[in-house]
Amino acid sequence: MKRSDFKVVGHLGFRKGSKGLLGKNEKIFFGKPLFQWSIDQLVGSEIINDFMVSTDSQNGYKISLDHGSKDIGIRDSSLSNDTASKFDVWRESYNTFKERYYDFDIMIDIDCTCPMRSLEDISNGYNAFIASNADLVLGITDAKKNPYFNLLEESSSGYLTVSKGDGVQFTRQGAPKVFEHVSSVYVMDTSIFKKYKKLYDANIKGFHIPYERSIDIDSEFDWKLNTFLMNEQ
Repeated sequence: MKRSDFKVVGHLGFRKGSKGLLGKNEKIFFGKPLFQWSIDQLVGSEIINDFMVSTDSQNGYKISLDHGSKDIGIRDSSLSNDTASKFDVWRESYNTFKERYYDFDIMIDIDCTCPMRSLEDISNGYNAFIASNADLVLGITDAKKNPYFNLLEESSSGYLTVSKGDGVQFTRQGAPKVFEHVSSVYVMDTSIFKKYKKLYDANIKGFHIPYERSIDIDSEFDWKLNTFLMNEQ
């Protein structure tokens, strides 16, 4: 069976608490809670057959169910703290969905902190996954800083040095190409939950997301920047 024939289920995960910007996921952004922008995209995507939402927010979960999310229950507290990994949340959501409904082959996770993401970004991620042999495809964008050129760290002697390389790279243009991981769209083969224990154990490829649609909200400044970008549309 070709990958394009596989069943696709969407996934959104968010917590009611956040440290960078308090309550950001349920904060009203242009008339509706921030997380609802992502739910609307899961509903609007022609690629996705069903979707589910993993959250510890009772209010957020009710809104999700009202918009068509499959019922996988409120997220356990053990997966709602600062140490819980995205990969463990995905695995728990997949296993619960499979037990309650049916097994499926591809999961598309989108992050609720990227309101500028477009349906095109979701489609591009899916198409990149279908065309690859990767376990998982995620969004990337061109990095603004480069560890071979202008990202620094302290050495054991307390002096600054470039993070990677031998320090002889003097131009940004000549440095090896690096990318920023965009917390926006992840497309994965659900077999990864049996094969791997953590995200970067998997074979991963990236697909490009324009910078203006890649800025996730983690601070008041990020919120203001996304507000500006939304007003410019």
